[in-house]
Amino acid sequence: MLVIALALGAGCGPGDSGVDASTAAGTDAIPSGDDGSTGGEADAAATDGRNLGCVLVPGSWQIMGACGATICMIQQTGCAITLSCTDGASYSGSLSGDTISYDDGGSTACTGRVTGDTIRGTCTIDGSDCDLVATR
Repeated sequence: MLVIALALGAGCGPGDSGVDASTAAGTDAIPSGDDGSTGGEADAAATDGRNLGCVLVPGSWQIMGACGATICMIQQTGCAITLSCTDGASYSGSLSGDTISYDDGGSTACTGRVTGDTIRGTCTIDGSDCDLVATR
């Protein structure tokens, strides 16, 4: 069984709308780095002028690696995610920046880093660790 759990991070907690001050003021400015740069991968988190504080991962992901193989559909609301997988498993979790964490609320928990269309990390399933690799 594959479980995906996301840890809540800054800007993703309860009561946080995920909208930056420029959006709240009615502008559609895309957030930039402190130095005025566009921020590279951080800009992948910008959508409709909002900086959610986390990368966007919705869609179909092929899970591979030592943890097992399945295809999971990730739905994302702000920095919260749910996964529904073809093997019947379902998970919930969160994103903080480019870190994804998810679990099944039981024996499986995974944490990884999202880089473009790839997630690499580790899962703990029934007390044993295994490598997680996912692509979309």
